[in-house]
Amino acid sequence: MPIDDSGAPIRNEGGNIIGIILVFRDIAERRRTEAAERDQRILAEALRDTAVALNATLELTEVLDRILTHIGRVVPHDLADVMFLEDTSARIVRSRGFVAHGLVEAEDAMQELRQPIAERSNLQWIIEHRQPLAIPDVREYDGWVNMPEARLSRSYLGVPILIDGEVIGLINLNSFTPDFFTPQHGNRLVAFADQAAVAIKNARLYQQAQEAAALEERQRLARDLHDAVSQTLFSANVMAEALPRLWKRQPEKGLEKLTQLSQLIRGAAAEMRSLLLELRPTMVVNTPLAELLTQLTDAIKGRKKIDIALNLQVREEPALPPDVHIALYRIAQESLNNIVKHGQATQATVELYSDLERVEIKIKDNGRGFDPNERSSGFGLTMMQERAQAIGAVLHITTAIGQGTEIQVVWTAPEATGVHS
Repeated sequence: MPIDDSGAPIRNEGGNIIGIILVFRDIAERRRTEAAERDQRILAEALRDTAVALNATLELTEVLDRILTHIGRVVPHDLADVMFLEDTSARIVRSRGFVAHGLVEAEDAMQELRQPIAERSNLQWIIEHRQPLAIPDVREYDGWVNMPEARLSRSYLGVPILIDGEVIGLINLNSFTPDFFTPQHGNRLVAFADQAAVAIKNARLYQQAQEAAALEERQRLARDLHDAVSQTLFSANVMAEALPRLWKRQPEKGLEKLTQLSQLIRGAAAEMRSLLLELRPTMVVNTPLAELLTQLTDAIKGRKKIDIALNLQVREEPALPPDVHIALYRIAQESLNNIVKHGQATQATVELYSDLERVEIKIKDNGRGFDPNERSSGFGLTMMQERAQAIGAVLHITTAIGQGTEIQVVWTAPEATGVHS
């Protein structure tokens, strides 16, 4: 340390100040590092939790809802939406935040809107460059289109959703604060979009597999129905040609055959209605279950000599979701087809009980039954179980060799069980 002429140390005020500055700089740098590490840890945890949540379901709508639910952990925002590309336009398939900010009408309008990409320069830029785009103030952005949310939105951030190198959609965020989104937000949203893309791809593949399986099953049922109609009409034609001669020789026998002919014709008409349903599946949803079951039983009566009792106890048929309505119909249809093809039954009962909270279908026959531990794929039991499980219904199969078969499916409305989607 330097000293003066008297031997006292000379105080270096400048050096002390520099030292203090260096200490504070070190502290600030350490805090920035700790903050950055904390942010990275929070981001990693958010992305990990998001990946788990997104891959916990294969239903596309639920995947999209979970994307919008978890995105706030990665990038703060006021409004968010997911867009899918459709040829030269983009469509909002899911959105969040609008109701909370009193924009219900805007949300409804946007859900129905097909937005031409060529007229939305921000969308066009993201798709062409496959990079995030941040707009500090949309009111100063020449290419901003006056969308319903524009009266509140001030800044925007959008990123592409890429699947196999192709842009299939976008994630759009809006903030009511100008200059809100930063480059860091953009990087975070890109990482989130990559995870969302994987979940969307898996959900789409699952949806395609389901649609392919449903189409294959409809085609199989249509072929079966076509064969059944042809067989029934052939039998009715043979009987009609023989009736005049039989009537002359044995009037009483002719009267019996005439009754059988009438039953065959009714059965053929029912088969034709069923065939039309297979060709136009939307008709199934619009036809009450009681009518569908009546049609199925009439068709079988015309096809086979089976005494089928139909018991309909419909207090008030609930407004079933389309997937539930179709699944219950398919389970009943497959059950009755099994009676015809495999059961060797002479008697069967079909029962329908329904009110606003519950639907139960029970189909029982006196056929040969089977060993439930050795189920043959020809009975379609696995498909029935999958259908019941998909709609949250309970399926019970009671059978034994030589003891006939009883199939019971029960669906209870979520509101009645306290379970809400």
